[in-house]
Amino acid sequence: MNSVATRKCHKKNNKGPKKQNKEWFDKECEIIINQKNEARLKWLATGEQTDYEAYKQKRKETGVYIKRKKAKWIDTIMDQLENDNQNNVKLYRHIKTQSRKSTTINIDDQEWEKYFSTLLRRTDEEMINHPKRRNTANALDETKIPTEEEFNKILSRLKRNKAAGLDTIVNEMIEYGAGALQSPKGRRQNTTLPGLRFKFKVRKISQPGPPTIVREAPESRRPRKVRL
Repeated sequence: MNSVATRKCHKKNNKGPKKQNKEWFDKECEIIINQKNEARLKWLATGEQTDYEAYKQKRKETGVYIKRKKAKWIDTIMDQLENDNQNNVKLYRHIKTQSRKSTTINIDDQEWEKYFSTLLRRTDEEMINHPKRRNTANALDETKIPTEEEFNKILSRLKRNKAAGLDTIVNEMIEYGAGALQSPKGRRQNTTLPGLRFKFKVRKISQPGPPTIVREAPESRRPRKVRL
């Protein structure tokens, strides 16, 4: 049975290695894959446990080598993208030609350890004064408030008969509300509402209980006038 399997594998491998169209697949990758295939054929021919263990080790080494080779090629592409960052045409061509779905993250364990050790050692003050956080806060503080003319210009560009967004507010409501606030009456109400005073009267709260029903006495029980 082993001889039959060996002949089948030889017949399959005699077709030659599969052509690789990947840029990172070079002659060294082809050599190490051929060595792995030879170790597999030897194990199938003998069926010995030692040959199987040797094949497993060779297969593991081949997988690690291929992954490292591909990761090194990706790093080279990333360096090229950083160099072509100022040239939009070259950057677009690199991204278009190399954009494919990535199933793995090519980050070594040492890089993860360095990243998390640096991140977790920061104090609260360092996190608050981080350049990215500080720049975001300064940008929010320096936000220019629109003037009344700019506000009216934005309102004039609103389109009607449009669906509401996540806030369930349509453009007609914004336009009407802004117009009401800009009217003389609306401005007066807007300035006087915070200072309004409402009249009130302190009254005693009645005790809880069933309501009292007042009924008139019948005619027979009414007092009669007595002539003296």
